Amino acid sequence: MDHLTEEQKRRIIEKHHIKAELDLERTILAKQRTLLAEINVFLAVVGLGLLLLKFFDYLLLKIMGLAMAASSVYMITKLVHKYNVFKRKVRKIDKRNHYFH
Repeated sequence: MDHLTEEQKRRIIEKHHIKAELDLERTILAKQRTLLAEINVFLAVVGLGLLLLKFFDYLLLKIMGLAMAASSVYMITKLVHKYNVFKRKVRKIDKRNHYFH
């Protein structure tokens, strides 16, 4: 790199910086998509559990429905907490803090 001019070196550094920003943004967006998909699945399971609880008279189905709904709500809470931990890690990485305003 000794044969490069200062302008060429600056452009290379800018390209690397832009690539790093875009990599971080892609990671954040992928994490958000995954979180939303997982929450969508668990909300469906909550609905199924409540359906079993409400519309069936068998005690075993009512217990299963309540267990499904409760465990899905717990998993949603756990996922949101995990995502918040991820956001804190990204804030530490991203010096300018322009994500997650």
